[in-house]
Amino acid sequence: MTNIDGSGCGAGEAPAEIIRVLVGCFVPAVGRGLIDVLRDDTSLCVVGRDRSCSVLERALADMDPCVVFLDDSHDLSQLARLKATRPTLGVVVLADDPSQTYGMLLLGLGVSCVAKGAPVADILSAAHAASERHLMLICADGTRFTRTESDRHFALTPRDMDVLCGLSRGESNAEIALCLGIGIETVRTYVRRVFRKLAVQRRQELIGVVGPDCGMGAHRTRPD
Repeated sequence: MTNIDGSGCGAGEAPAEIIRVLVGCFVPAVGRGLIDVLRDDTSLCVVGRDRSCSVLERALADMDPCVVFLDDSHDLSQLARLKATRPTLGVVVLADDPSQTYGMLLLGLGVSCVAKGAPVADILSAAHAASERHLMLICADGTRFTRTESDRHFALTPRDMDVLCGLSRGESNAEIALCLGIGIETVRTYVRRVFRKLAVQRRQELIGVVGPDCGMGAHRTRPD
C-alpha cells in the first residue's frame, strides 16, 4: 500500500456533500504528498494549503473547512483552543512517530493523530472519520484506537490537564496539590483518571509528554 512521503477547489465551489479540507503548513515533501493523496479522493476538496499557525484562524474563517490537517509542531494549547472555538471542526494531526501516550492525549482533546508513514488508506479514513466527529489514533507500528468525540468518558477536562502538566514535569502528588490548591486525595483521584484516559500504568510514561508550561491554564485553582 502506498505511503505518504514526498489548492484544489476554491471556496464555495464544492457541492454540499463534499468534505472541505484545509491543509496546514508541512515540510514540502510531506505537504505535496498529502495534497496528492487528498486530491485522489473525489469526495474530498482541498480548499487551502500551507497555512501556518499565525494565519490558521483567518484561513478557517475564510474557507470554512470541515477538516483541517496539521503537523505535530502545534502545541496542546493551540489544539485545545482550536477545538474550544470550533467544536465541530475535525482536526487531524500528522506526527512523525507518535507514541501511544501522545496519541491518546490528542484523542482526549478531540483531535485525531496519524503517523506520517501510515498507509494512504488510513490517512483518508482519518479525514472521513474527522468529518463525522469520529477520532482515530494510528501509530507508526500499526497500533490504532477509534473513538467518537461525544464519548466524554475519555475526554480530558481542564483539571485533568492541570494534573497531567504536573505529572509531565515529574512532580509528586503533594507538589501538584500545593500548586493547584487542592487536597492530596483529590490529586490521587485525578491521577487515576488521567492514567485511565491515556491508557498508561506508570507515572514515568507521562514525563515530558506535554511542554513545561502546558499552556492550558495549568496550576490555576478551578472546578472540573
